[in-house]
Amino acid sequence: MSEPSPVSDPYAHIGIPHLTPPR
Repeated sequence: MSEPSPVSDPYAHIGIPHLTPPR
């Protein structure tokens, strides 16, 4: 959980939580 995967969190790098679905 400390390191969100880029696949699970496509927007994690921009500051959006992984709870937000892609598109």
